[in-house]
Amino acid sequence: MNLYSQNADSIGNRIGINTNKFKYILETIYQNYLDTVDIDYISETAFQNMLKTLDKNSLYFNKEQLYGRQVQTEGTEIGIGLDIRIIDGNVIVYSVTANSPADSAGIKPCDKIIEIDSMVLYGKGFEEINKIFRGERNSFVNLKIEKALSEEIRQLNLLRKDIKVSSLNISLMIPESKILFISSRNFSKISHAEFKEVFEKYKKQKIKGILIDLRDNPGGYLEQVSLIIDEFLKEYKTISYTEARVAKYQSKLISTKGGCCEDLPLVLILNKKSASACELFAGVLQDYDRGIVIGQRSFGKSSVQLLWTMNDSTGFQITVAEYFTPLGRSVDIKKKDSVIIDPAGKLSMDENAYNKLTEFVNQMGYTSNLPVSYSENGRTILGGGGIFPDYLLEEEQYTLLTNILLQRNIIFEYVYRYLSVYKKSLEEDFKNEPEKFIKDFKISDKMLFDLKSLSYKKNLWNEEMFLKDKTKIGDFVKAEIGRVLFGDKAYYGILIKSDKWIQKALEVFPESDIINK
Repeated sequence: MNLYSQNADSIGNRIGINTNKFKYILETIYQNYLDTVDIDYISETAFQNMLKTLDKNSLYFNKEQLYGRQVQTEGTEIGIGLDIRIIDGNVIVYSVTANSPADSAGIKPCDKIIEIDSMVLYGKGFEEINKIFRGERNSFVNLKIEKALSEEIRQLNLLRKDIKVSSLNISLMIPESKILFISSRNFSKISHAEFKEVFEKYKKQKIKGILIDLRDNPGGYLEQVSLIIDEFLKEYKTISYTEARVAKYQSKLISTKGGCCEDLPLVLILNKKSASACELFAGVLQDYDRGIVIGQRSFGKSSVQLLWTMNDSTGFQITVAEYFTPLGRSVDIKKKDSVIIDPAGKLSMDENAYNKLTEFVNQMGYTSNLPVSYSENGRTILGGGGIFPDYLLEEEQYTLLTNILLQRNIIFEYVYRYLSVYKKSLEEDFKNEPEKFIKDFKISDKMLFDLKSLSYKKNLWNEEMFLKDKTKIGDFVKAEIGRVLFGDKAYYGILIKSDKWIQKALEVFPESDIINK
């Protein structure tokens, strides 16, 4: 065994001693403790605490947690391809994965699932139901469903299999702009392939620019995001490099020729939850003046973790390296102190911009030193933890009422009830024309009053908050109706029009085009 130490024998000895101590403590607890003991639980708690002593990103995963992590990173999960919501104790289909067993069987949004394997689902919890859906690969599950907004009952026998879990929320061409919009939820093993597939799908429409939305994206595979970055760079450019104690985790990634997007303007959206691989993407763009970054200062994580799995379907990850942008910037936030901006930053900013930035940074208060770097073409770039965007935007705030309506699925419940009456007439009016629906369908005051009545019955309403967010609540209602009728493209197509960050991104595309030349 290579323990990467000159004192390998000594280290091995100490590991053996501490392993025996842990075994002895567990045996003593089991044999002598006052009450019964869950040995697995206290062991897992010990593993969690042990890894926490290393850093915040070194983690232990129990079986459920490991499965969730692997779904996110591998891009597949076992199941039948359903996303559900619970409404008044009933299990309602929210969305269906394309080409999944559920899709092939004709299950649609708003179908009600009454039974699984003869077990009545009314009153069951969300997690419990999803666990049953998942089951074992290549096993069958029998569903009793009531078709959407009718009383037709069907019995379906579906085979569980590996379902593709896209790393993209959506991809679409923003109307009247020729800007390709891609929203990514994470970077999994299939992200680069998905990106290329999307580009090939839309390139015939003469793409004029690409807008990539990485809000709430926690990161993922650096290799995959590096392959995507490579599509935007000329050859022989450093994408990133890592530093590590163990030599095999040290690497340097260089761009190759023939990227499909080398000459296209690019804008990236980040928020405070955009982390890791997202930050590398943004950092490379800034270092090479390859695009514009807008939004909030990002999460601040440039460490690299590696996963180990064990025979009992548990696992753990530990930090093995740290990555740096081409300019040598680390985005890791290591402490929270007062802030000093390097005065050199003032050389390339007007006084108003510098003062505004100083105020913002002092409010954030994340690092004791905020150094200034300069891009390949001499632009000022702030560092010192996270990625500071080229355009700082204020997060759009919803009232507590709007957040609760979304979190508790009340808007979807209202839409479910609304469509039980109007779905057929809407399908006749708009047929298979989502663009017409997006343009022409209006949310009436009567609809919002009915939503209010439904919320009142649940003791959830605040008139002042409603009046403040009335337009946005209407957008969410319209988007949910569009999603049931036409799918995710209609849902996002509606919300994009009122998304201030996306509208700002469209404004700055000419600047992105200029700095890339």
